[in-house]
Amino acid sequence: MKDYLTLLLILIALTSNSQDYRITPNSVGNINLGDSMNILTQVFPANSIQELPATKYGIDGPGNGYLIVINNSDTLMFVWSKDFDKTIGGIVCLSKAYRTYDGLGIGSTLGEIENKHPNVYQVPDYLDSSVEYVSVKYKSGNINFQVMSPRGTQVGNYEPNPNDEPSTQNFERKAKIKRMVIW
Repeated sequence: MKDYLTLLLILIALTSNSQDYRITPNSVGNINLGDSMNILTQVFPANSIQELPATKYGIDGPGNGYLIVINNSDTLMFVWSKDFDKTIGGIVCLSKAYRTYDGLGIGSTLGEIENKHPNVYQVPDYLDSSVEYVSVKYKSGNINFQVMSPRGTQVGNYEPNPNDEPSTQNFERKAKIKRMVIW
């Protein structure tokens, strides 16, 4: 009986804690798109929030965002605003702790994503040639899973197509996800 009670308590703890480390098309943990930027100081200690240029995380346009680093070691996310620091417009998830409901996250491979979401296409980033991504459509929106390679190399083989943006289903399935982005 004691073993069952211990197992039940562990299961409850894991279930309640898992929401804190869930990524959806609208949220990363307790941070939601559209929330006031002030939520960051309510959820995280002030010394874990660093202001940095948004371009450092592949965000096109002027302005800064906020890198969240816990205990000077666990880099959780980069959060930016589309309306001059009023509301959260996008989040770059940087921690392996966060997972989608179907178990995907940083460290997952493109092959694992394709197994759960057949017919995905990989696309190169126009601003940064070292970034390629697979956009997975969920019921409430998309999550972009980004692969980052050394400049000049790509994990996808793209055929030139003057009518469309480049995309491919011919990509290195062992390539690992480095970032997840929602906006």
